[in-house]
Amino acid sequence: MAAGLSRECTLLSRIERAVSVPRGSQLRLGIGDDCAIFRPRGGTEDLLFTTDMLLEDVHFRRATHSAEDAGHKALARGLSDIAAMGGTPRFCLLSLAVPRWADQLWVDEFYRGFLRLANQTGAPLAGGDLALTDRLACDVTVCGAVPRGASLLRSGARPCSPVRPWSRRCMAARTTSCSSRFLQAAGHRRDSTAYR
Repeated sequence: MAAGLSRECTLLSRIERAVSVPRGSQLRLGIGDDCAIFRPRGGTEDLLFTTDMLLEDVHFRRATHSAEDAGHKALARGLSDIAAMGGTPRFCLLSLAVPRWADQLWVDEFYRGFLRLANQTGAPLAGGDLALTDRLACDVTVCGAVPRGASLLRSGARPCSPVRPWSRRCMAARTTSCSSRFLQAAGHRRDSTAYR
Protein backbone atom coordinates (compact mmCIF):
# COMPACT_ATOMS: atom_id res chain seq x y z
CA MET A 1 0.00 0.00 0.00
CA ALA A 2 2.87 2.40 0.86
CA ALA A 3 4.50 1.67 -2.50
CA GLY A 4 1.23 2.43 -4.28
CA LEU A 5 0.86 5.70 -2.40
CA SER A 6 4.44 6.67 -3.21
CA ARG A 7 3.86 5.98 -6.90
CA GLU A 8 0.67 8.03 -6.84
CA CYS A 9 2.48 10.96 -5.19
CA THR A 10 5.30 10.77 -7.75
CA LEU A 11 2.82 10.79 -10.63
CA LEU A 12 0.89 13.67 -9.07
CA SER A 13 4.07 15.71 -8.70
CA ARG A 14 4.94 15.15 -12.37
CA ILE A 15 1.47 16.26 -13.47
CA GLU A 16 1.57 19.29 -11.19
CA ARG A 17 4.90 20.43 -12.67
CA ALA A 18 3.45 20.17 -16.19
CA VAL A 19 0.37 22.29 -15.41
CA SER A 20 0.45 25.99 -16.19
CA VAL A 21 -2.24 28.32 -14.82
CA PRO A 22 -2.59 31.48 -16.94
CA ARG A 23 -1.93 34.85 -15.31
CA GLY A 24 -5.11 36.51 -14.13
CA SER A 25 -6.90 33.18 -13.86
CA GLN A 26 -9.78 32.98 -11.42
CA LEU A 27 -8.40 29.60 -10.33
CA ARG A 28 -7.05 30.38 -6.88
CA LEU A 29 -5.83 26.89 -5.96
CA GLY A 30 -5.22 23.89 -8.17
CA ILE A 31 -3.51 20.54 -7.67
CA GLY A 32 -2.32 19.72 -4.16
CA ASP A 33 -5.25 20.20 -1.79
CA ASP A 34 -8.59 18.51 -1.21
CA CYS A 35 -10.35 20.76 -3.74
CA ALA A 36 -9.58 23.25 -6.46
CA ILE A 37 -10.73 26.78 -5.63
CA PHE A 38 -12.33 28.99 -8.28
CA ARG A 39 -13.16 32.61 -7.42
CA PRO A 40 -15.89 34.15 -9.62
CA ARG A 41 -15.34 37.84 -10.31
CA GLY A 42 -17.37 40.00 -7.96
CA GLY A 43 -18.66 37.00 -6.03
CA THR A 44 -18.94 36.66 -2.27
CA GLU A 45 -18.10 32.95 -2.37
CA ASP A 46 -15.29 30.79 -3.65
CA LEU A 47 -16.35 27.67 -5.52
CA LEU A 48 -14.78 24.35 -4.55
CA PHE A 49 -14.37 21.48 -7.03
CA THR A 50 -13.28 17.95 -6.28
CA THR A 51 -13.40 14.67 -8.16
CA ASP A 52 -13.04 11.11 -6.87
CA MET A 53 -13.19 7.70 -8.51
CA LEU A 54 -14.79 4.57 -7.12
CA LEU A 55 -13.38 1.36 -8.61
CA GLU A 56 -14.57 -2.19 -8.12
CA ASP A 57 -12.05 -4.31 -6.16
CA VAL A 58 -10.10 -1.17 -5.25
CA HIS A 59 -12.52 0.97 -3.25
CA PHE A 60 -15.29 -1.58 -2.76
CA ARG A 61 -16.00 -5.29 -3.23
CA ARG A 62 -19.29 -6.88 -4.10
CA ALA A 63 -18.72 -9.41 -1.32
CA THR A 64 -18.56 -6.74 1.38
CA HIS A 65 -20.53 -3.77 -0.01
CA SER A 66 -24.15 -3.73 -1.05
CA ALA A 67 -25.04 -1.75 -4.16
CA GLU A 68 -26.56 0.90 -1.92
CA ASP A 69 -23.36 1.13 0.14
CA ALA A 70 -21.30 1.50 -3.04
CA GLY A 71 -23.51 4.33 -4.27
CA HIS A 72 -23.32 6.07 -0.92
CA LYS A 73 -19.53 5.73 -0.77
CA ALA A 74 -19.12 7.04 -4.33
CA LEU A 75 -20.56 10.40 -3.31
CA ALA A 76 -19.25 10.44 0.28
CA ARG A 77 -15.65 10.49 -0.96
CA GLY A 78 -16.17 13.84 -2.69
CA LEU A 79 -18.33 15.30 0.06
CA SER A 80 -15.55 14.63 2.55
CA ASP A 81 -13.18 16.78 0.47
CA ILE A 82 -15.67 19.67 0.44
CA ALA A 83 -16.11 19.34 4.21
CA ALA A 84 -12.34 19.21 4.80
CA MET A 85 -12.04 22.66 3.23
CA GLY A 86 -14.90 24.10 5.30
CA GLY A 87 -17.31 24.20 2.38
CA THR A 88 -20.94 23.35 1.77
CA PRO A 89 -21.89 21.17 -1.22
CA ARG A 90 -23.93 22.70 -4.04
CA PHE A 91 -24.32 19.91 -6.63
CA CYS A 92 -22.63 16.81 -8.01
CA LEU A 93 -21.99 15.01 -11.31
CA LEU A 94 -21.72 11.24 -11.74
CA SER A 95 -20.07 9.36 -14.60
CA LEU A 96 -20.85 5.66 -14.17
CA ALA A 97 -19.41 2.72 -16.10
CA VAL A 98 -21.97 -0.01 -15.42
CA PRO A 99 -20.48 -3.53 -15.31
CA ARG A 100 -22.06 -6.25 -17.42
CA TRP A 101 -22.73 -8.34 -14.31
CA ALA A 102 -24.95 -5.63 -12.78
CA ASP A 103 -28.67 -6.19 -13.27
CA GLN A 104 -31.30 -3.46 -13.15
CA LEU A 105 -31.95 -4.04 -9.44
CA TRP A 106 -28.24 -3.56 -8.57
CA VAL A 107 -28.07 -0.33 -10.60
CA ASP A 108 -31.29 0.95 -9.01
CA GLU A 109 -29.89 0.22 -5.54
CA PHE A 110 -26.60 1.96 -6.39
CA TYR A 111 -28.50 5.08 -7.41
CA ARG A 112 -30.71 4.80 -4.33
CA GLY A 113 -27.67 5.02 -2.06
CA PHE A 114 -26.11 7.79 -4.12
CA LEU A 115 -29.26 9.92 -4.40
CA ARG A 116 -30.27 9.48 -0.77
CA LEU A 117 -26.95 10.97 0.33
CA ALA A 118 -27.20 13.68 -2.34
CA ASN A 119 -30.62 14.68 -1.00
CA GLN A 120 -29.50 14.56 2.65
CA THR A 121 -26.53 16.84 2.02
CA GLY A 122 -28.00 19.33 -0.45
CA ALA A 123 -25.86 18.12 -3.35
CA PRO A 124 -28.37 17.27 -6.11
CA LEU A 125 -27.20 15.19 -9.06
CA ALA A 126 -26.92 17.66 -11.95
CA GLY A 127 -25.73 15.34 -14.74
CA GLY A 128 -22.99 12.96 -15.80
CA ASP A 129 -22.35 10.12 -18.22
CA LEU A 130 -23.11 6.40 -18.60
CA ALA A 131 -21.16 3.56 -20.21
CA LEU A 132 -20.91 -0.25 -20.12
CA THR A 133 -17.78 -2.08 -18.96
CA ASP A 134 -16.54 -5.28 -17.31
CA ARG A 135 -15.96 -3.83 -13.83
CA LEU A 136 -17.77 -0.99 -12.13
CA ALA A 137 -16.02 2.35 -12.24
CA CYS A 138 -17.41 5.77 -11.53
CA ASP A 139 -16.12 9.28 -11.25
CA VAL A 140 -17.94 11.80 -9.08
CA THR A 141 -17.40 15.55 -9.22
CA VAL A 142 -18.74 17.65 -6.37
CA CYS A 143 -19.04 21.44 -6.45
CA GLY A 144 -19.19 23.26 -3.15
CA ALA A 145 -18.90 26.82 -1.90
CA VAL A 146 -17.25 28.65 0.96
CA PRO A 147 -17.24 32.37 1.84
CA ARG A 148 -14.58 34.17 -0.18
CA GLY A 149 -11.09 33.54 1.19
CA ALA A 150 -12.29 31.27 4.03
CA SER A 151 -11.26 27.83 2.71
CA LEU A 152 -9.42 25.57 5.17
CA LEU A 153 -6.17 24.71 3.41
CA ARG A 154 -3.69 21.92 4.08
CA SER A 155 -0.99 24.60 4.18
CA GLY A 156 -2.68 25.99 7.31
CA ALA A 157 -2.06 22.77 9.23
CA ARG A 158 0.79 22.56 11.74
CA PRO A 159 3.16 19.61 12.28
CA CYS A 160 1.56 16.93 14.46
CA SER A 161 -1.84 18.64 14.32
CA PRO A 162 -4.67 16.11 14.47
CA VAL A 163 -6.60 15.89 11.22
CA ARG A 164 -10.30 15.73 11.97
CA PRO A 165 -12.18 17.08 8.94
CA TRP A 166 -15.64 16.79 10.45
CA SER A 167 -14.77 18.66 13.66
CA ARG A 168 -12.74 21.22 11.69
CA ARG A 169 -15.82 21.79 9.56
CA CYS A 170 -17.81 22.57 12.69
CA MET A 171 -15.05 24.85 13.94
CA ALA A 172 -15.40 26.72 10.66
CA ALA A 173 -18.97 27.66 11.58
CA ARG A 174 -17.75 31.25 11.78
CA THR A 175 -17.54 31.19 8.00
CA THR A 176 -20.24 28.72 7.03
CA SER A 177 -23.21 27.14 8.73
CA CYS A 178 -22.35 23.75 10.23
CA SER A 179 -25.03 21.30 9.18
CA SER A 180 -25.02 18.26 11.44
CA ARG A 181 -27.18 16.56 8.82
CA PHE A 182 -24.36 17.02 6.27
CA LEU A 183 -21.69 15.81 8.67
CA GLN A 184 -23.59 12.72 9.80
CA ALA A 185 -24.71 11.79 6.30
CA ALA A 186 -21.33 11.90 4.62
CA GLY A 187 -19.75 8.81 6.21
CA HIS A 188 -18.50 6.35 3.59
CA ARG A 189 -20.71 3.53 4.87
CA ARG A 190 -24.34 4.27 5.59
CA ASP A 191 -23.93 2.82 9.09
CA SER A 192 -20.64 4.59 9.81
CA THR A 193 -19.24 8.09 10.30
CA ALA A 194 -15.74 7.07 9.20
CA TYR A 195 -13.94 9.67 7.11
CA ARG A 196 -11.86 7.49 4.79
